[in-house]
Amino acid sequence: MNILISEMKSPYIPLFKGDKSEYCINHSPLQRGLGGLLEWSIFMPVMIVFLCLSSCDGIVNWMSFHPDTNTYIAEKDLPDYVRVVKIRTSDSLTIHGLYFSDKNDSVKSKIIVYFHGNAGNMYHRITEGAKLFELGYDVLVVSYRGYARSEGSPSEQGIYIDGRSALDFVTRELGYKMNDVVFYGRSIGTTVAIDAAQGQDIAKLILITPLSSGAAYADAKGLEWLEFMVGKPFPSIDKINNVKCPLLVIHGDADEVIPQKLGLDLYKTYSGVKKFISIPGGGHNNLDYVYPDFYWRSIREFLYE
Repeated sequence: MNILISEMKSPYIPLFKGDKSEYCINHSPLQRGLGGLLEWSIFMPVMIVFLCLSSCDGIVNWMSFHPDTNTYIAEKDLPDYVRVVKIRTSDSLTIHGLYFSDKNDSVKSKIIVYFHGNAGNMYHRITEGAKLFELGYDVLVVSYRGYARSEGSPSEQGIYIDGRSALDFVTRELGYKMNDVVFYGRSIGTTVAIDAAQGQDIAKLILITPLSSGAAYADAKGLEWLEFMVGKPFPSIDKINNVKCPLLVIHGDADEVIPQKLGLDLYKTYSGVKKFISIPGGGHNNLDYVYPDFYWRSIREFLYE
């Protein structure tokens, strides 16, 4: 389902200095799709040596995760409806989350579990978490291992464990019913949301700018030669039909990081109830603040339909 919109001029206003609703850093010519020719020619020999000496998992982790461990907001400075929670993972790490809820409400409502992108940390997602909270849901923004003050180091399998542990925390520790849980993933966070949703009776799944697989991403960036080194990381397209709930995919057709085709391939593969929204001119990180009214209306309608 394609929906066209015209450009809006509404500015993005963060709750806190440095806060962005989705945070993306390009750290190398490789991650910028080869970048400039001169820069790439300098970088290539170093990268080849690094790749040859690294394990497959090490290569994937180096390319995929860029955590911020410095940005931090003291709990006393957070909005009064937000608190930091600690989640014990199944492999015995302690990770953190930002829990948005009405402290005066003794009855548990529904909750959105938010899995963010590969850079920054949970504090960069406070504005977006607040917008989700305004939709009438409680919210848990999950801080993966190695991000912010969570223990450990990020890895593909590690963030999958974090996602499953977050669901367990929401249902067992916070007391929400499984069918009152919505997953909301952005960018690499969509891989966590899909993995954790497999076989679970959650209410709904929202994927923002998703990738179908790491291999498809490499192909789209002209890096097919990496596959023999890294295998098949982030195989969301192989997992998507293990999901049992309605699916919403939102993707801009000018996404400079993850091409829209990857999100569309994932959407087409899913055999369940689904909806796809294409935003003309929408990039990877600007959908919710360049087109705020349309973006949030689309999510609200999906949540309540």
